[in-house]
Parts: sequence; C-alpha cells; structure tokens
Amino acid sequence: MLVVGAGNSGLQIAAELEGTSAVTVAVGSRPLQLPQRILGRDLFFWLTKAGLFSLPSDSRLARRLRARGDLVIGTRTRTLRRRGVDFRPRLIGFNGRTARFSDDSTADVDAVVWATGFRTDYPWLHVPDVVVDGRVRHHAGITDVPGLYFLGLPWQSCRGSALLGFVGADAAALDARMAVDAGCRLHSAAALNC
Repeated sequence: MLVVGAGNSGLQIAAELEGTSAVTVAVGSRPLQLPQRILGRDLFFWLTKAGLFSLPSDSRLARRLRARGDLVIGTRTRTLRRRGVDFRPRLIGFNGRTARFSDDSTADVDAVVWATGFRTDYPWLHVPDVVVDGRVRHHAGITDVPGLYFLGLPWQSCRGSALLGFVGADAAALDARMAVDAGCRLHSAAALNC
C-alpha cells in the first residue's frame, strides 16, 4: 500500500493499514507533529484551556499560527517507522504499478490512498465580489450578499471554526444573524405593502 500524504489523515490511515499490509508513505512536506496526550490529558484539552481554539482569526497570534501551517496530532512518523512503515520523499510519478519518488527511488505498489488534503475551490459560485483571489470574502461567515453565509471555513471566526468539536459556536452565531436578517427582510417587505 502506498499512502500519499503525511498529514493527520495520511498518518492515521498508514497506522491502520500497517497491521495487515506493507505500507509506504510518500511525504511531500513535514508538518509539526504533536503527541495526542500530554501530562495524562488529551492535547485538545490543553489547547482549549489555553484558549487557542477560540483565538479570534484576526489576532496577531492567529496570523502567526496560520503562517506555520497544519499540525499532525497523535500519529507520529517515528512510531510508524518502528512498526515497519517505509517513508519516502514526494511522489513524482508512476510507470505501471511502480511509484517513483523525488530521490529517484521506486516502489512497486498494489494500491494507492491519496491523503493529500484539499484546498478550497469556488468556480461554481457565480456571485459577483464574493470570491476574490480564490477566497470567500466574509466576516465570520457573513458575506455582503444578503442571504449568503458560510460555515466551517478554516479560521472563519477562530481556530476552531473548521473543527467538528468547535464549529457549533459559529453555527449558533450564524443562526442568530440569519434570524435577524430574515426578520429585517420580512419587515422591509411588509412596510412596502403598507
């Protein structure tokens, strides 16, 4: 098995596969890796206590954290190496079932799992001035277009905005805002009918 990508998903998938298959991981970049547990507590406990998940997206510290990139939490390459997982540099191509890596090494593989992450892509959104340079223009998920909102964007209002355990605060704020906006639209429409 070849897993392409060494972020959270790639390393977790490699950890699950290594018990039943020979696994190679192709590493394009090496994000900072942190342990899942520190001092007997889950890392998310400490990050929450430190206020990092509620850190406003426009703060100086938030800008520094975004510039550092993603973190890999829990699954460590060192542990996977000890368990027999092979690590190679960036995958650059295939010839049949032979994978070729940036150091000119090769490996024959039977299956490939692409865990290369994602990037936002909005070519389908044809609303003027909402997408600029590939990014949605918004403030905490609220656009300048009446009735158009976003939820779950990375750093939408804070670090936790795109994380399942923390998106609820943004959802509640948007729910309240949409109710106010809907009331304003109904009130304006009623006033026109008077």
